[in-house]
Amino acid sequence: HGYSCRCPAGSVGSGEACAPPGPGGGAAAALEARAAFPNGTAKHPRLAAALCGCHSVIIDACWGVECGAQARCEVVDGGAGGPVPRCVCEGAAVYHEAHGCVDETPPSLKLIGPDPLIIPTCFGYLEPGVEVLDANAAGSSRRVLITYSRPMACPERGNTTVTYSIETPWTHPSITTTTRRVEVVDVDECKLTSRQPPEWSAPYVGEMCKDCMPRCVPGARCVNTADGYRCDCPTCSRGDGFELSETHTGCVDSCPPSISLLGANPFTLALCDSDASGCAGGDHKEPMEARVQRLLDTGTARLCDGGAAGGACAVATDRVPGGEAEDVTARVVVGRVEALGQGRFRIPYNVADRAGNVAPTVYREIHVKTVGFAELQRLASVDRGRA
Repeated sequence: HGYSCRCPAGSVGSGEACAPPGPGGGAAAALEARAAFPNGTAKHPRLAAALCGCHSVIIDACWGVECGAQARCEVVDGGAGGPVPRCVCEGAAVYHEAHGCVDETPPSLKLIGPDPLIIPTCFGYLEPGVEVLDANAAGSSRRVLITYSRPMACPERGNTTVTYSIETPWTHPSITTTTRRVEVVDVDECKLTSRQPPEWSAPYVGEMCKDCMPRCVPGARCVNTADGYRCDCPTCSRGDGFELSETHTGCVDSCPPSISLLGANPFTLALCDSDASGCAGGDHKEPMEARVQRLLDTGTARLCDGGAAGGACAVATDRVPGGEAEDVTARVVVGRVEALGQGRFRIPYNVADRAGNVAPTVYREIHVKTVGFAELQRLASVDRGRA
C-alpha cells in the first residue's frame, strides 16, 4: 500500500534526492536535488511519478477547477467516491444561475469631468466618460451605453443631455443611469481662425461645420450675433455679405454715379438772325432745334471752352463698395437736344456704372441768342482765339 523511491542506476542518494556519483556529485549534489523537489509538491496523482519523495500521495479535488469571480473551490466529502470539489460564493456575493457569483448591490456611475460641461459652438465635444463603481466589475465586462439628446458632431447653441446607463440583470433596478448637462454657448465666429483659441480645450471643428468659419465677401464686416454672425456690406453696396452661393447674394454695388458739368450752365449760343444782312440762305432757314443739334453734333467742346473731359464737358464719378471713388467719365452719354420753348433748349447727360446703377440725369440748358452776321463773325473769331 503506497510506494517507495529508489534512485536510478548510475546515481546515488536516498531516493528522496538523487545525484550522479563522482566529482560534482555525492551528498552535496543530492542535497541540491532534494531542494529542487521538496516533499509535498505533488498535488495530483499523475504528477507523483515525476517526483521522487517518500511521502503519501496528496489528491486535491479542486485542482484545475475554475469557479469564477467572487467564488472559491472547496473540497467536500463525496462519500464512497472520495473528496469532490464544490464552488461557493465569497463574502456578500450570491449565486446567479446565468452570471455565477455576483454582488446584488447595484453599481454606481461617477461622472468624469465637470457637470455641466460648457463648450462653445464650432468646437467638438470630447466625451469625458464615467467611472463604473461595481463590486462585480472584476467578474464580467461592463458596457456603458451613452446617448445624446442632440447630435454633438457640430454642436449647436443650447443644452444637450448626455445619458450614461449600465445594465446589471441581477440587481434591482436592473439598469443604473446618470446624466450630464452639456451647455453649448455662442462663440465669436468673427474671431475664429484655423488655430484654436487658448481659452477652449475642446478641439476646433469649424472647418467641418456649417457657418462656423466666417464666410464674408472681401470688404464686408463680420459682426457676431447671439446665435451666429452676420456680414455687413460696406458703404455703397447691398446684399447679405456672404460668399456668393445659391442662397447668398454677397455685396452688390448700390450707389449710383454722379455727373458734374464743366463750363457754363446755362450756355448761351449765338446763331445768325435769319433776317440779318449776310445771313440769307444756308442753315438759318432750318428750324432752330435742328440748327442747335447740328452744331452740337460737330462736338460739344464749345460748351466748356475747348472740350475738357474728352469733349463731353462733363465728369462722372462712381462710389464703389467701400466708398472709394472711381472715374466713369468715359461712360457718360450725351443725349439729343430737347426744346423748352422761347429759344431755350437742354441737353441730357446720363451715365451708368458697371453694376447698372444709373445716375440722375443732369441737364445743360442752352439759351439761343440771334445776332447779325457781323456779330456772329466776331464771336466766331473770339472762339477761334480761345481754341
